[in-house]
Amino acid sequence: MKLCDLHVSGLERFISYSEDKPIDVVPGIEFSTGYKDKELHILGLFVKPEDFGAVFFMPIALFVGALIFRRRVTLVFDIFTVPLLFTLLCSRINCLLSGCCKGKPIPFLPDLQWPVRESEIVFYAVLIVIFAVRIRKGLTYGEVYPIYMISYGVFRFITQFWRVSYFQLGPLHLSHYWAILSVIIGIVFLVIVKRKNRKVKI
Repeated sequence: MKLCDLHVSGLERFISYSEDKPIDVVPGIEFSTGYKDKELHILGLFVKPEDFGAVFFMPIALFVGALIFRRRVTLVFDIFTVPLLFTLLCSRINCLLSGCCKGKPIPFLPDLQWPVRESEIVFYAVLIVIFAVRIRKGLTYGEVYPIYMISYGVFRFITQFWRVSYFQLGPLHLSHYWAILSVIIGIVFLVIVKRKNRKVKI
């Protein structure tokens, strides 16, 4: 059985529903586009809603790009973190408009939900302002992306408790484990960057 949608809001429920049933599921996403006079629907299959691609796979692209174009890796990471945050902010605005990624109902106020999407929009906006100002003033030396990973990991770990979610792995949601990994990787990168900067200053 296959489910494709224009966004991934229904995939968690789809996968969770199938876990105790004798069916194989293929979660997917559909992109609608056009070429000349034809409408095209591009399907991406085996999509996992919690891949955290921006957090974990973007650094690989940035690192390779820095090497190919012979640019300082720390500078590339610093500069491209802000556009990445803007992209993530826009994706959360899309979630808000499309109705996905909702918060759980607030206890004793069942008609209201925890504002997890809204809080993430504010979180990204604040980071964009802070990082953009520091980068513009030349006050960053490769630590922007690691700080983003650490702060996002902490933020996501906390807010995940108030999100509607279907993928439990033990006592925590799958996103909690991704968030922990994000914090660990961010700390490791930050330590490496700080050590390299200390050597350069000496």
